[in-house]
Amino acid sequence: MYSLRAVTVFLISVLSLCSANSIAQSVNDAGFIRIDSAVFQDNSDAWLLNVDAEVQLSPTMRQGLNNGVPLQFIVEVKIVEPRRFWLDKTLQTFQYRYTLIYYELTRHYRLQSMDGNDSHNFRSLIEALDELGRIRNLTVLKPDLYHSAQSPIAELSFQLDSKALPLPLQPLISSDWKLASEEYAWSLN
Repeated sequence: MYSLRAVTVFLISVLSLCSANSIAQSVNDAGFIRIDSAVFQDNSDAWLLNVDAEVQLSPTMRQGLNNGVPLQFIVEVKIVEPRRFWLDKTLQTFQYRYTLIYYELTRHYRLQSMDGNDSHNFRSLIEALDELGRIRNLTVLKPDLYHSAQSPIAELSFQLDSKALPLPLQPLISSDWKLASEEYAWSLN
């Protein structure tokens, strides 16, 4: 037979595995945006920004989207000049907006750029979120760096625009409708 110690070790390992799965499930239930990479390509007067991110919606957001609540996302890029003995100076800020909508009648998702006429239709939410996280060739004008003593830094954030939600869904303090990435920063030199 098995010893009491072996049974105890087995039960502890099963419980820890169950709690690890429940923690992973609760993280996935919360939804998240994780920026994996962001790169500027040089293009004469401007840069072209390419971003790879993973976007996961919480069950509440998925349910709202599937019941007709459009979700707007903001990708914000700041070009910042770090300063040694003072606050950093923001040289430029750019915002790009995207809307994700579900159409019940045709059972498809539409991802649309609010800054242009670019839109795509998808049969599954997974495909639509993959495309939302794969941002290509956003134009970011180069700032005047003539007086810059330090090399500038690009700061990128990606979030659900909670102010664009219907009023009853707008989060006050804590909500299932908050979704934002951590700031992603990199040097431009």
